[in-house]
Amino acid sequence: MKPRFIDANMFLDYTGIDLSAELKNNDNPSAKVESFLGRVELRVMSWVDKNTFRVRDWNSLTNYQIRMFRYALLEQAAYMYRNGDIAQDSGYDQERGVVADKRALQEIVVCQPCIDFLIQAGLFNSTIKNRRRFMYENVMIGDGLPGSASDSMIAPVRPGGDPIPGYYTKEQIDRMLEAYELLSNKVTTLSGANNITYPTTEAVKDFAEHLIAVTYSDLKNLRDTSQLMPGRYYRITDYTCTTTTTNTSSAGNVFDIIVRADAVNILNEQAWAIHHEGDTYFANCNLAAWELKYCLDNDKDRFGWADATNGKGVIYYMKDEFFNECPYDFKNILFTKSEQYTNAYTFNYRGSDGNKDASIWKNSNCFANIIKRRGSIGHWELNFNVIYTNTSGFSSFCNFFGRRSYDNTLSSECSFNIISEECNNNFLGTYCTNNFFGAACRTNTFTSFCSYNTLGANCSFNLFDTETNNNVLEYGANNNTIARNSRYNVLGKYCSFNSLGRFSRHNIFGNNCSYISFGNPTLIQYVRYVKIDSGCSYINIYSDDISASSSNYLQNIHICLGVSGSSSTNPLNISVADRNLEYETTYKSNNSVEIIL
Repeated sequence: MKPRFIDANMFLDYTGIDLSAELKNNDNPSAKVESFLGRVELRVMSWVDKNTFRVRDWNSLTNYQIRMFRYALLEQAAYMYRNGDIAQDSGYDQERGVVADKRALQEIVVCQPCIDFLIQAGLFNSTIKNRRRFMYENVMIGDGLPGSASDSMIAPVRPGGDPIPGYYTKEQIDRMLEAYELLSNKVTTLSGANNITYPTTEAVKDFAEHLIAVTYSDLKNLRDTSQLMPGRYYRITDYTCTTTTTNTSSAGNVFDIIVRADAVNILNEQAWAIHHEGDTYFANCNLAAWELKYCLDNDKDRFGWADATNGKGVIYYMKDEFFNECPYDFKNILFTKSEQYTNAYTFNYRGSDGNKDASIWKNSNCFANIIKRRGSIGHWELNFNVIYTNTSGFSSFCNFFGRRSYDNTLSSECSFNIISEECNNNFLGTYCTNNFFGAACRTNTFTSFCSYNTLGANCSFNLFDTETNNNVLEYGANNNTIARNSRYNVLGKYCSFNSLGRFSRHNIFGNNCSYISFGNPTLIQYVRYVKIDSGCSYINIYSDDISASSSNYLQNIHICLGVSGSSSTNPLNISVADRNLEYETTYKSNNSVEIIL
């Protein structure tokens, strides 16, 4: 008999005892440890079923319950190793010549540490309210955790095929909530609606009746006094979003939250949303498709915006029916940023009477925007990443904000942009698409119609003017200006304080190029095909009498390593009009390099 939950290595780590060396050999010595541990598991499971009201199937324990159950089994295995199999003891005491009372032996068959861990796991219930004892040993029940193997497990059913109230997989809960919403909206038949097979109306009503409606304070009291009913679902009917973070507020839009009890004092933080009775704000939203993670505690050590005084729990993950996801209740949290927006939603457009949430407007093209959490291990903060427009239109989708990114603003019509981790204070104007920001990029500005630009990690204070596309700034490039309609330019690592005029294209700056400009103080336009090699600094290329235009580009300029001025106020001035021999003679002899203008 092989054990399912523990093995010899776990026992060795837990007790320091090597059972393969300590147990006596039997007729099958190679399997003696497995046989011993398997017998311990079977005895404990049988004892629990005989003496308690177990409301979870052994095949569908939550991760927490599995961990606690393993501790219980390891304690019982150590107890049986030290004291023998008391369940098979005759009770005869050879020294005193008496037989122990059978009831006394039964009371010590299972050790107290084992029982304590079973209680923590919610597997030891001497009494239970409004629920008969679990009788479905051969049927597996999903634990409702997304991505877990148990999502595919099935729940016990009535003879007609409907699930028994209280035992549902996550998929079944989703279907039940969708069906419940339809029935609440006076849909008379569920069969075939939206090409989805729903449970019967009777099952849905049964499900709704078995949701235990509670206020936040009542649920917290049940949890704190260990009076939750494991496996049951609780509907919090007075949830409201609150925040204490400076420059944030709550819109006060209401919906109810459904949570499940894993043990008498533990609520699973996987949660569901459902319409609040009488609410019209979310009338056109499919709350049944939302995914939530919800903590009952207003723990400021864990969530920086938690309200320890007036809070009713914290939503720290929300994904809606349009696949927008944020590490907070983005249907309610409002942000204010000086000179940019006031009381704005995460996905904001401007209505006739103020700011509106684009994520509840089906025609807004607000979908698949993902914002990861900000904060350190074990502590989360609101991140002030906002897609904002002050007009009535909104069409921004498939944007990604990485971990610990904050204070980044995207305008309307921005899509397929990637803002990597630890990026902050970057701004993208309207119609900016397919741009990539490497890690820790800060205070970069893209005005509008900027697309397919790439910033390496640690790029800061760079300005991309309108319609600058397909440019690359490598690692650590700072304080560069790429003027309007400039494309296909490459600035190498640590290139800083360089300026390219309008329509500058196909130019390459090597690593560490700094303070290079085309036309100072007025930038030259239409500069193309320039190569400035590594280490060039303080160079000003200007034109006195050549008029650059769309048909007369300044191009094929080649400046090699070693050519430099002395400072940003005393640059090497190179005139495009004075070319060929003078520069070839002067600078080639002085720098052993070649300049071709």
